[in-house]
Amino acid sequence: MEKNIITLGMYPQNMGLAKETIEWIVLKKENNSCLCISKYLLDCKP
Repeated sequence: MEKNIITLGMYPQNMGLAKETIEWIVLKKENNSCLCISKYLLDCKP
């Protein structure tokens, strides 16, 4: 199954302060909307 990936927004990743582009995996397309999940974990709390 081929994954559709879009890039949208910026977020500091890789333990650094520099912001990088966020990659999103498109899970579902419906009309003019998409359900997406980020490709990499962006943030977490203990």
